[in-house]
Amino acid sequence: MRKFYLSVLLCFSLIGSLVRAQTPMAEEYAWYFPAPDTIKMADDLIVMLQEEVDKILQAGPLAPIRLAFGDLYWENYFQYQEPGRILTTLAWAWPYLTPDQQTSTLAYVENELNTPGRAPWATNYTLPRDQGARRELYPSTHQYGVESNFGDYRPRLHTLYGFWLFCYRSGQTAWMETYYEELKAFYQSQYQRAKLYGDMNGHLAMARIATTMVMMSRLV
Repeated sequence: MRKFYLSVLLCFSLIGSLVRAQTPMAEEYAWYFPAPDTIKMADDLIVMLQEEVDKILQAGPLAPIRLAFGDLYWENYFQYQEPGRILTTLAWAWPYLTPDQQTSTLAYVENELNTPGRAPWATNYTLPRDQGARRELYPSTHQYGVESNFGDYRPRLHTLYGFWLFCYRSGQTAWMETYYEELKAFYQSQYQRAKLYGDMNGHLAMARIATTMVMMSRLV
């Protein structure tokens, strides 16, 4: 019996050591993210990227893109339909934009954040499919499939990561404080649904935003 107790104590001791060892790893992992700032010999690709961003800035708020892979008019799939999804795209493009484009992008994003139903924390699960500039290369005069429920209930916590990444890359950390209550309320209503791999970055984003809030409070 004594050997059994010793074994149990040893087991708990090892578990405690593993937990203590994993805590710093988790804290370190929470701040890992790709930082492609050493791309070389890609001037032509950067020009293409800038041209595409210009199209976004000139078009204004975008509608979700409709995809149809068959000849049945009721087969409709919409992508890029989560409110705030465009922030992720613009965040990754940010370092390669011209100064004028960056200024215009800030105004574009601020408009998205202040437009009901388009911010990452909007309560509607999808953007209106018949509102905004069309993305299709061959737009139709009639918008088929607007009533489709494809993706209506898909977890979308990942849009918080796009918000954090844009603020981080553009230096707009003050936006985290401005919209913190909306961010927190949205996260609290959605975090239990975010179980897919692609939504894990939403948890990381909220942790980073909360950490930034603590750091900002210490500076005041």
